[in-house]
Amino acid sequence: VKNMENVSARVREYISQILVIGLLLNFIVSIIQKFTIVNLFAPMVISSLFMWIAGIIIILIWKRIETKSPDSLPMFFMAVSGLKMLAALATLFICYLAIGAENIRWIVILFVIYYVVFLAHHAIFFAKINNKK
Repeated sequence: VKNMENVSARVREYISQILVIGLLLNFIVSIIQKFTIVNLFAPMVISSLFMWIAGIIIILIWKRIETKSPDSLPMFFMAVSGLKMLAALATLFICYLAIGAENIRWIVILFVIYYVVFLAHHAIFFAKINNKK
């Protein structure tokens, strides 16, 4: 029961952190938007939604593995890295198909920024958890 409470607290912590990080990035992009003629709203929404949805899915799967089969965590982390990259590429490819090559540049630029921040948060968060064990 103690471990389950700890895992649930970590899930809440991760979700709240990923939401706050996304909102902070959105705030920064909104400020940049004031000084540019490029419309960054759609790239911002696509990037933040990807980060939030992927983050929530990852932490919920982690919760299940942590409580049911903690020995599988190394395989989980390896699989998440690859699947996250594939999901990011699929998202960018869908954007490319939807808007075309001439308009994809700002989506890719913002998406990469959000993605790198997302990867950094993921690595730091789970490194802290693994160091506490």
